[in-house]
Amino acid sequence: MKKVNAFFLVIMLTIFSHAIFAQDFHPSDEFLMTTVPDALRRIDHSNLPADGYTNIYLTDRGGKVLKGFPVFIESYYDNAEVEEIILPWLKDVRKVIRLRIDHCPCYCDIEVYHWLLTHDGQWTALPVLTPPDYEVSLTYLAYIFPEEEPNVIELHEYQDEVILGEIEPTFRQIADQTIKTLTWDGRSIKEE
Repeated sequence: MKKVNAFFLVIMLTIFSHAIFAQDFHPSDEFLMTTVPDALRRIDHSNLPADGYTNIYLTDRGGKVLKGFPVFIESYYDNAEVEEIILPWLKDVRKVIRLRIDHCPCYCDIEVYHWLLTHDGQWTALPVLTPPDYEVSLTYLAYIFPEEEPNVIELHEYQDEVILGEIEPTFRQIADQTIKTLTWDGRSIKEE
């Protein structure tokens, strides 16, 4: 049963990752995430904090710490992804930064952070996405930055269905709903 669940989870995460992250984001050249120190991963847990958490950090390439995030050491495997995209139709925005942090004790909990990084170095956060458990609901969330509507940011919820095949299942999108619309005025985000 574990092999089936693990195989199913790998397939689902692969599809989920492709679907939610298919907006031409690419690995960041400017920012990276620190990792959990090896000393905290020792089998004897002699250095493990009492609550089991430590912080990882978003840094620039020079090592300057920009943001910190608590992670549970036993379920976080240094798999955070920092990506970016340049969207010239967002007023005064140099790039959009996306950070995905997975915590996978049994099932994966995912947090997806987005920031609009302005030309003058200001970071404006979009609401954090905590997608539902894809394996259970077959739904996922994604911010869409439509070029035809400059300075509009839409939060979409997608739902897939499983089509069982003889060899392996396939997935087909059956719903796409805009659940929130935000506007960017060059300095701040407002919810419509």
